[in-house]
Amino acid sequence: SSLLLLSDLKESERKLCLTLTSMDDLVFVLDKTGIVCDFFLPRGKPGYYETYKSIKGKLFKETLPINMRISIETAIKTVLHSGEVQQVDYAMKFDRETRWFSAKISERRDASSNFAGITVVARDITQRKRAEEALKVSEERYRDLFENANDLVQCVKPDGTFLYVNRTWREKLGYSLKEAVQLSFFNIIHTDKQEFVKEMLQYNNTGRPPKFETIFITKGGNEIIV
Repeated sequence: SSLLLLSDLKESERKLCLTLTSMDDLVFVLDKTGIVCDFFLPRGKPGYYETYKSIKGKLFKETLPINMRISIETAIKTVLHSGEVQQVDYAMKFDRETRWFSAKISERRDASSNFAGITVVARDITQRKRAEEALKVSEERYRDLFENANDLVQCVKPDGTFLYVNRTWREKLGYSLKEAVQLSFFNIIHTDKQEFVKEMLQYNNTGRPPKFETIFITKGGNEIIV
């Protein structure tokens, strides 16, 4: 009977290990003192994960970059205090490559519901970070292009409030950026043109951008034909 139970336990552990290593996540099991007592690495992943194979028996925080230790320690303390799962993003350098990870930190309890340690599940989010950075660079490039354009550039919400106006727009109409975002698009449209503009904007909802002339009114009351 004992041998059968031991066999079942080993088989259960084997299946759990296979499940964990088939995931894309890195799993670190820490004891009550924060020492790594077990870990599971994704199979068939790049060689930089080999670095983690030497961390067993070490304090988890000491395996992280110095600038990340405070964040990890703070997250663990929060987990211990509240029991709520915490998430921390951090970067690690492997040889010449920097990889980004998003770690979820949670407490682990034994069969008697006593605190047994901490579990850290880290996912490689490098591709997402690179995509976000590329998008940020692209947005900044286009924003710079719009900001320095000689044309009046504006971005308007469906309710008519401004999301963005460029430097030329502000100079020609005489409004500061702070003033502009408090305006409605129809505050600057000549009263004789407002119904026409509303019709054109409704037409724009079909996905075909309309081209039309209208009259803007500056802060000083002057007319600008656009």
